[in-house]
Amino acid sequence: MTSATEGKNQNIQYLRGVAILLVAIFHFTNRWQDFYPWGKYVGAPWFFILTHGVQLFFIISGYVIYESMNRTESLSKFIFKRLNRLVVPLILIAPLLYLFQIFFPTKVFSEVNPGQIITSILIINPTYLLFFFKINSDFITGVQWTLTYEITFYVLLSLVFFKLSKKMAFEVMFWLTNLVLIANYTYLFLNNQIGNGYYVKDIQLPSVEYVIQQSGLLHLSWFLLGMWFFKFTEDSHGKLKYFYLINLLFLCAWDIVQGRAALNQLEQTFLSLVMFALFVFSFFYIKRQNFKTYFPYFSRGLELLGNVSYEFYLIHEILGVTFLVYLSKINFISSNPFIYPVLVCLVIFIIYEISNKIYYNFSIPIQKWLKKTLQL
Repeated sequence: MTSATEGKNQNIQYLRGVAILLVAIFHFTNRWQDFYPWGKYVGAPWFFILTHGVQLFFIISGYVIYESMNRTESLSKFIFKRLNRLVVPLILIAPLLYLFQIFFPTKVFSEVNPGQIITSILIINPTYLLFFFKINSDFITGVQWTLTYEITFYVLLSLVFFKLSKKMAFEVMFWLTNLVLIANYTYLFLNNQIGNGYYVKDIQLPSVEYVIQQSGLLHLSWFLLGMWFFKFTEDSHGKLKYFYLINLLFLCAWDIVQGRAALNQLEQTFLSLVMFALFVFSFFYIKRQNFKTYFPYFSRGLELLGNVSYEFYLIHEILGVTFLVYLSKINFISSNPFIYPVLVCLVIFIIYEISNKIYYNFSIPIQKWLKKTLQL
């Protein structure tokens, strides 16, 4: 284990590797299929379920953040640790992604402007800027929307944990999540919008409901599920632990089904729920025998990806899709769609190497320097 990952749960790193692979392959296949000459080959429903790598990240985050809080002395130290990890890579990555899109524009992504660099580094949800300050901006990369959900979870849990009750933090978050979702689904039911969610009629005038949806409040159940696995998997004395688990499993499964209007897409619904079941099964063994025992040939690669998963996540869509679009202009490639899997593997390897350099040569040194300088 490298010094950068020393002390980390290897199983978590493996699952991070799985999550980033799922998300990357989704973006390199189904998500942008209309821009690839081989797009017709990647439109099957099973490709779509790869997007659930994002939900796996949320479960992992719930587990890791709750664990981190239990090892952190104060709210200020927790805030520093989170900002240090989230913001430092963006200081380098956001400007580089801006320049990359200037020099290698594609029809896939919208034109960028310098203001998006600031929005991305500060991780300010563009919907908040528009709703509260009438400022029209965006993230430098579309994948950053998930960071808004993460931050909402961090803020709520840190306030409950450090200011209300460390011992009952899970329980408070559990009931808060249920109250928010009951209110949401009651509102949707009364307005005949179950399965549709909230949409923006005028992009310049987002509604209150849309802002709440964009905040991630309606998807807290995924993070709570991760918290459950940290708190209860080795606790045989929790009287309500299975009630909590069943409730969270239902909320997450319902989120998959109605969130994608998948009730009208039975094959997609079934495949999504199967993938969700695999996630849950994996977490039951997160503190037990090392996954390496079961998957010796893949574990090292997954661990390496997991170590740099945040940097990889930030750059993979812009770089990867652009690479693939430009490569597809080569006649030999465009006329031989079956070479596509090789290209995807090549692009993933290239992005891993770039992520690795950013993580070990920039993120880690800067984070350590800031921690030492601020004596935190």
